[in-house]
Amino acid sequence: MDTSGQPFAFFPEGMHHKLGESHCGAGVSVGKNSIGVYEHSANFLSCVLFADVPVPPESRIAVVYRDNVPSIWLNGKLVAQAKSPSKRSAHIPQRHRSSFDGTLKDVILSPTALSAEEIAADSRRKRGDGEDAVNPRLRVKGGKLFAEFFGKGKIDAVMSDGTPLSLEVSSVYGPLEIKPPFDVEFNPAMGAPKSVKFGKLESWTDNKDAGVKNYSGTAIYRKTFNLPSIYAAPDVRAYIEVDCVAEIAKFSVNGKPAGTMWKPPYRLDITRLLKPGENSLEISVANTWVNRCLYDASLPPEKRLTWSNTMNIHYPPIGLKNPSPMAWSQGALQSGLIGKMKVRFSKIVSAQ
Repeated sequence: MDTSGQPFAFFPEGMHHKLGESHCGAGVSVGKNSIGVYEHSANFLSCVLFADVPVPPESRIAVVYRDNVPSIWLNGKLVAQAKSPSKRSAHIPQRHRSSFDGTLKDVILSPTALSAEEIAADSRRKRGDGEDAVNPRLRVKGGKLFAEFFGKGKIDAVMSDGTPLSLEVSSVYGPLEIKPPFDVEFNPAMGAPKSVKFGKLESWTDNKDAGVKNYSGTAIYRKTFNLPSIYAAPDVRAYIEVDCVAEIAKFSVNGKPAGTMWKPPYRLDITRLLKPGENSLEISVANTWVNRCLYDASLPPEKRLTWSNTMNIHYPPIGLKNPSPMAWSQGALQSGLIGKMKVRFSKIVSAQ
């Protein structure tokens, strides 16, 4: 199916490449008068659900897979639902489409299906400038109950003994953007320059340097940023977030490991690693072998950096007649850290 003209907000990834043909990637197409859900698997890229409805500006759209049955919600109301489950295990998209001719804000990628009540509540929630949607959470740690708020909010609950509980905050610190430039180190043995300064976080495939554009391997991003002392309060937690990671990133803060990002939401708790004043980041990011293999297929054999006994099957030389049906057909894959990086803050309220 030709989808070149579709206004994809989230493009459906070909999950069959990673997990097998019983899996598919789900994506969303949004226009002024329609919303479509697409699925992508082996020899399959098609619209599986369509809502023919006007989409006003600032609309809140939800696509939910419950028991593998997709549904579309617009501003808290159900507007379309499939009659039967998808034939493949559907997976949520990992990144938004950079070419989408619109504005995406307050994106939630939930690992569980939201209920009708949660969708309606999300559509009613007032959003401030730059505020992202992260729901407040009730947690238990060390036998103590507390709530974590990412914005102004209130939680009302009833304890097991019937005691009512109400926890509330009036404000939370807004996010702190970690702005470019970033110093990025590549492996010259894989055709890229050793050091590049990135003026923005974009896919390596968008870089003008051919060595970076077609790079496969690991690159190291380095950056220092300042944390004002007001953020170091004992009831404040801090999370580092990136809009998109392709494919996997290992974070260190002030020389100490912070964790790994490989699936949305791309977020790590770095509270214990931060300090007032200057902080340093080091991020090792790795992509797949695909991009360099595709590039090598366009070069004479003596200039190629990659080799495999199946290279001519999966990455045949450009212009080869009758290439194998197993040849890679998805093009170059987005790679690196993409979008914005920020530190998001939450506020802890104890129930005791």
